Amino acid sequence: MKHQYIIYDRYLVMRPITYEDIEKVRIWRNKDSIRKWFIHENIVSKKEQENWFKGYLSNENDVMFIVEWNNTPIGTAALYDINYGMQTAQFGRFMIGEPQAKGLGIGKKAAKALCEFGLNELGLKKIELEVLSDNRNAIHIYEDIGFIKKDEMVIDGKKLYKMDLSK
Repeated sequence: MKHQYIIYDRYLVMRPITYEDIEKVRIWRNKDSIRKWFIHENIVSKKEQENWFKGYLSNENDVMFIVEWNNTPIGTAALYDINYGMQTAQFGRFMIGEPQAKGLGIGKKAAKALCEFGLNELGLKKIELEVLSDNRNAIHIYEDIGFIKKDEMVIDGKKLYKMDLSK
């Protein structure tokens, strides 16, 4: 959804994704080191990325952000499948794509800031996510933020944990 939300957290800014960002996001998403953590590991073409973005813009239940650190785009995060009536959303499309930003705690700050935004600004009562069971770094971040493992499942032969964060 085209939105105007901006999240500030010291040196971190999370701003709406724009058409000008989608090629950088596609390049990040196609890196082997990032792709392996997605349920669907396919390489995304330029056309697929453009089609995704067109669909995203028309979806009123989806807010995606570019994460900037020191005024440089370094990753993405989103709340999607937002159900305003039930006050729930999915957390995802989360990646730190720039190598210089990895291992500095920026991902954790971004994830926490987005969840606080969802709970406080969007009025959500619960945020859910799915994470591959062997993605220990992500699980550690999510647990530190307050997500709790609720269920296990297998999708396309991959074991996942379903986690949620409640207000």
